[in-house]
Parts: sequence; C-alpha cells; structure tokens
Amino acid sequence: TAYHEAGHAIIARMLGADIKEISIEPTPKLNRTGHIEYKFAGNCHKKSELLNIIETTLGGMAAELVIYGETSCGPFDDLNKAKREALHMIENLAMGNKILYSKEDPELFVEANDILQNAKKDAIAKLTRNEDILHLLKRLLLEQKTLHQKEIENFFLTNGL
Repeated sequence: TAYHEAGHAIIARMLGADIKEISIEPTPKLNRTGHIEYKFAGNCHKKSELLNIIETTLGGMAAELVIYGETSCGPFDDLNKAKREALHMIENLAMGNKILYSKEDPELFVEANDILQNAKKDAIAKLTRNEDILHLLKRLLLEQKTLHQKEIENFFLTNGL
C-alpha cells in the first residue's frame, strides 16, 4: 500500500497536481487500504490535463510494477476509474480519432486501451527514473501513516521534485 500510494503521489507531483494528503491508513467504511487527495488546476480540463489525471490514477499500479514486477489486486478501483475517464474522453468529449462512436464500436475500446497503456508506460518511466524517491516516500508513509500538504510539499522540495 505504501509503494502504491507513493506512486500516485510522485506522478501527481511530477504532473503538477496540488497534493492535499497521502495516507496508508485503512478506511474500512470505504473499503480502501490507502488514499491520496490531489487536485489539478482548473475545472474544465483539456485533453492533456485529463491524460495527466489518468496517468496519476495509474501511478499506484506503475509503482507496483516498478518495485515488484507485477501488480496486486490493489489497482482494481484505479483501473476502473482510469478506464471510465478514457472512455468518457473519447465517447463524450470527442477527444478520440473520430467525433462519433457507437457503444459497439471496437475502435472506441482500442483508443481507450491505447490511452491507458501509454499512461501506464509513462508512469512506469517516471517512477523508474525516481525510484530512490519512491523508496524514501514509502518509508516516510510507513513511519507516519498519513502525510498532509505541508509535509508532502517539504518532502518533495527536500528530494528535488
């Protein structure tokens, strides 16, 4: 969980999000073992900003792949969120190769899959280049369980991100 949440946080930071909190505390009510609260600037997102959200959403999965070489069942919700966002971009916001798609159009799913694969690949590359920071943030999360905005900002500034 600590690596997973650290992965989200590092990707969010690198893509310019404002991170409010990172926690590895279980929240049984929500059936989650950890969480991150972040926000990208603006309300009406451009395609590039939506792609940043998808990459950040897949940051936990990418961290697991970098550290363990495989994923757990942890990224299940993240993958569903990223998939919904990719399909929404293409189908409802005309951010795909065509303007109109039918729900049965296989190209809709091919394009969504391409978005997800590229986001995962980009997140893995970023985390691989910053694996030392991934380890440090994981250790800090294990020690403190929850980090708040000032602590997060201080951590990243101290570690060059």
